[in-house]
Amino acid sequence: MADEKDSMLDKAESLARRIFERLGAKVDNKLGASDQDNLTYKEVDDLIAKTERAIDATLKSDSKGTKRVAPIFFKVMFTYERALNLNKKNFEILHNELKAAVFEYVTNRRYEIQGEIQIAIVRDFFEKSTAVKAGFEAKDIAVNSIDVLWARSLDELTQEEVQKVPDVCTVHLRSEDGDNYQFELKISGQPVCIGRAAGNRIRIEDTSISRVHCSFALRNDGQVVLADLHSSNGTVLNDKQLNPNQARPIHQGDAITVGDIKFTVIEML
Repeated sequence: MADEKDSMLDKAESLARRIFERLGAKVDNKLGASDQDNLTYKEVDDLIAKTERAIDATLKSDSKGTKRVAPIFFKVMFTYERALNLNKKNFEILHNELKAAVFEYVTNRRYEIQGEIQIAIVRDFFEKSTAVKAGFEAKDIAVNSIDVLWARSLDELTQEEVQKVPDVCTVHLRSEDGDNYQFELKISGQPVCIGRAAGNRIRIEDTSISRVHCSFALRNDGQVVLADLHSSNGTVLNDKQLNPNQARPIHQGDAITVGDIKFTVIEML
């Protein structure tokens, strides 16, 4: 009888443990989601450090030739993935923290500033981690208004800074054999790939071309970039080979070699 009671107690204890484990997992998941939805102290400290490094890297000389004039325009770039998890309040707080940090850093270093500090927080499709860019004029940190996550108001950003770049670009390539390829790119849209496999926008059945060889994309600043996608025989832009996953801007008249196939950029509209 005692053994039977012990067995029942063991079963009850095991069931209770499983229930508490499931509840614990749910609580952990909720906490994890909450953490993802907010900037951490580490992220803020990291951005402050990057901003300070951007200041030092961008200093220009004063009238006496001493490098002590600090930039006043800053662009803080978040990856698209991270930006999706954060809300407007996070960016407002970060904006204020960074502005105070810049003022304190400039004052402590006895740098000179020639205007009001202005910070734009944006999302950038091509950034793999948060980054900071600094400059002395609004055009030095050109942003696309659709990617602005926070600024006190868009009126803070001069017309030069919020550059109106085309949302769409049509690219016309011509191969050495005279074949023409035309495709449309959209900002934040899917890249257009060249490759041997079905599903590529430009499919070329040539053994020198990988299944998915290279891609074209339209950046937020309106530049069309070409990237090699770990192809076997490489991608060459104007006689310079691209490193795997390296993206470089292309222009009308550029020569592109994909495997053994050579193209010329005829037009970009």
